[in-house]
Amino acid sequence: MMRLVTRWLLRACCVWCGVGVLLWVPLPGEVGTPARACGIGFSVTMVADGQPALAYPQSPDQAGTPIGVFALDSVAQIPIHFTEDVSRLPTPINVGAFTWHWDFGDGSRALGYALTHTYQSPGTYVIHVKVTQGTQQDLAALSDFDSAQVTVVPQRLSQPPTATARSSARYVQVMHAVTYSVTTARAFDGSPLTYTWNFGDNTTATGSTVTHTFTQVGDGDVALIVQDGRGTRSVVTLPVTIVAEVPVVHVTASTRQLAGAGAVTFDASGSTAPASYPNNRIARYQWDFGDGTTMLTISPRVSHTFSAPGSYTVTVAALDRRDIPGTGTLTVTVANPPLVTALWWLSVVLISGSVLYLTALLLRRWWSQRHAPIA
Repeated sequence: MMRLVTRWLLRACCVWCGVGVLLWVPLPGEVGTPARACGIGFSVTMVADGQPALAYPQSPDQAGTPIGVFALDSVAQIPIHFTEDVSRLPTPINVGAFTWHWDFGDGSRALGYALTHTYQSPGTYVIHVKVTQGTQQDLAALSDFDSAQVTVVPQRLSQPPTATARSSARYVQVMHAVTYSVTTARAFDGSPLTYTWNFGDNTTATGSTVTHTFTQVGDGDVALIVQDGRGTRSVVTLPVTIVAEVPVVHVTASTRQLAGAGAVTFDASGSTAPASYPNNRIARYQWDFGDGTTMLTISPRVSHTFSAPGSYTVTVAALDRRDIPGTGTLTVTVANPPLVTALWWLSVVLISGSVLYLTALLLRRWWSQRHAPIA
């Protein structure tokens, strides 16, 4: 499954990458390819005109398959700026210490970490990047550091579709499902839209709402590719972090039923952080009381006053030292106030000097000229 340079097996720092590819980072002074690129994980990503390549929707270890693919088309005879985003590597590298070899798939080659290339003709091209350091090496014998497929068109169509999207969770526990959905979408030409989701782990799905389960830990973006009837595309990205464990949240309330407006005390002190992370603990709590009120606290105990009748879903996110949240919810119901409370000591002054008193549902009336109350 994995294409690896075996001579690095004993002398490199190894980091697991979310698409099932091992990412190799040489130790200081070592010589060779510093990394394999991929989508979700501790990865590097090819970038064209500020657009990151998405993970190719099948295993990049299949023969001839690029690691990434650019969802947006480039235009022939217009320069494209290429570089590699190495910001997600767990250990920063000095990009200037390596020689970056680019093969643009159209017979052109160039050296450099960041550079510009112009495709003269429309078509589909696969860009290959290889990296060397120090001594001369046989490029043909080296595996790609990165590769990505780019589509070049004669001209770019105006007014691409627009869309927004959301996910059910920003932080996801491995092997737990997360739902992605389109919230708004518009095609300027009025044509039907298609939705393709790229999860960064070499898998895709189609539809306005999809569910996905990540099988590896990592960090990256899930991309929604929206295409109209003309073939014009737009890309919306949603960040995602997949972790092995999240905090376990236990929250209690002093009461879940209120007869009217009143305060409730919540206690999340029973929440725990994953012990697999060194010196981990719950660092803070984010509260959402379901009535438009939110609060950030260090203390696990908080009090909140509900002022209107209704049913409120209270959510607390307990964040550990990694800033990874676990969530817990409970419901608080506030009843309508009893009628006797609403009418208590309510008085209405009427014409002709009469006064109506409504006290404890008893209607009394008397005239102002020394008449005794009449029940």
